[in-house]
Amino acid sequence: MENRIIYWFRNDLRLDDNEAFWTAAGDATELLPVYVFDPRRFRLRDLGFRKTGLNRAYHILDAVRNLQERLQEKQGDLIIRVGEPEKIIADLAKLHQVAEVRASKEITLEETNVEASLSKRLKGINVDISLTWMSTLIHPHDLPVYISRLPEEYGRFAELTRQTPVRKPLPGQEAIPFMTGETGSVLPDLRELGFGEEELKAGKNPDVRSITEAELKSRVASGEAGTEEFLNWVSDGLISPRLAYHHTSGTPLGAALYEQLSWRDYLQFLALKYGTRLFKPSGLVHRIDKEWKYDRESFHQWKDGKTSDPEVNRSMEALGAKGVLGFGESKVAAQHLIGELGVNWTWGAAWFESQLMNYEVALNWGIWNYFAGVGPGKMEDIL
Repeated sequence: MENRIIYWFRNDLRLDDNEAFWTAAGDATELLPVYVFDPRRFRLRDLGFRKTGLNRAYHILDAVRNLQERLQEKQGDLIIRVGEPEKIIADLAKLHQVAEVRASKEITLEETNVEASLSKRLKGINVDISLTWMSTLIHPHDLPVYISRLPEEYGRFAELTRQTPVRKPLPGQEAIPFMTGETGSVLPDLRELGFGEEELKAGKNPDVRSITEAELKSRVASGEAGTEEFLNWVSDGLISPRLAYHHTSGTPLGAALYEQLSWRDYLQFLALKYGTRLFKPSGLVHRIDKEWKYDRESFHQWKDGKTSDPEVNRSMEALGAKGVLGFGESKVAAQHLIGELGVNWTWGAAWFESQLMNYEVALNWGIWNYFAGVGPGKMEDIL
């Protein structure tokens, strides 16, 4: 019986240990891999900068290009479109008369709204949708308690989950039953995503490059990869958390990486538990007693590296130029915005979202909750 399936790549730009993709490939008689560049992800915020800045936009383009080349090596292709995913995926499903759409499950509001909208559209054309949780080291079903009852503080969370087994990475398969008839997709020009000529004049920073899956494997095999690199690859979706864990388990790097991945899990589960509180000035613990200034001039001086503090300025210039900033520098910059200037912390989190190449929703906004004193626990809990 014919079973056509669309696989919608989201923040899982890899083939290795991609449970949702390989399950779809095993179940389908014909598989159509799709990636959609959503212009809303690159829109201008009211504060005058893009939700996704230029460096990260180039970074995403590279990662999608790498994924497409990997699929082409397997005699297939990646269908690339620009637009609202909920509309484009539904239109493709109708056009190709598919039975089902498969994808990874996301947890925060914008992403889940897209899932809900797509599900509604697919229901109208009698197409199923199946979403698979792949974003954490520990699967939610393996947690020793319900997410609603997870400890508020990281130390207690880590103690509770330390003995929880990590599922083994799933192997792929050699043959993928690609659907024919949809070929020739090319990556969009950034102008198609809303960037203007003035923004593009600077060109691409040569440091902004997404590692290929072959390079990743080489660095892992040689032992050259460090904790920071693994975490960057996880944020890109180039490697799964559990593959990163199993690659390093039993090595000197393994213990440190496990702690970082555990901290990342904690913030993901907090985001799942508290929903939109993650993005509100009152934060995860609902601190309505805290008052924030909405001083645009002070904020823009901070983001542009034009404060009275040279150390903060250096950090903000580095963030804007390279899209990378260490935790120590991030903390100093955040404390200046929050403590010295008293400016609404969500503006700072939004600027980091725009600039960071290794941006992840729950991680970035969760850490800023801690910076602002509106997250559960103390600043010392941050790894």
